[in-house]
Amino acid sequence: MLGAGALLLAAGCGTTETGTPTTAAAPPPDPFNVCEDLPDAALATTGLNPATKSTVTNAPSGPTSWIVCAWEPTQPPATYRVEVYSTSHTMDETRKNENLTDLTEVEIAGRQGLTFKETNTADTRCRAAFGAEQGSFIVSTAWFETGAKPDLCGLAVQYLTDLEPALPA
Repeated sequence: MLGAGALLLAAGCGTTETGTPTTAAAPPPDPFNVCEDLPDAALATTGLNPATKSTVTNAPSGPTSWIVCAWEPTQPPATYRVEVYSTSHTMDETRKNENLTDLTEVEIAGRQGLTFKETNTADTRCRAAFGAEQGSFIVSTAWFETGAKPDLCGLAVQYLTDLEPALPA
């Protein structure tokens, strides 16, 4: 009798759960830090002034899904600023975001990309993005509403194209 009890214990006798077993998903990698790891030379080559860096969001420690810094162009007068985003959010998430408008598929430095606007800033800001292993990279151009309004989407694509060699795959 003792042998049967030991066999039941060894077999893992207990409660049974139904369903499909799942594994815990690994947390996404921290995004590339565009505020600290984007070389000044890359910024200068694309026409941004490294000395004008403004940190929009860069968590001092712990996991984060967004890292954003902004720079002004080297050519005065600056009628816009350029923000560079590094995020764990994917292009699919961008495409499904109901707060975005004017989504247009584009090629950016050989990568499949997208330009888009937020519904509440569509007249003053445009973003260009492409996917990466971490999620995506985005460049936003924001018009100061002074001087002639530039082609914001064209500028965003150009800046992201120029910065692409300095960004991870």
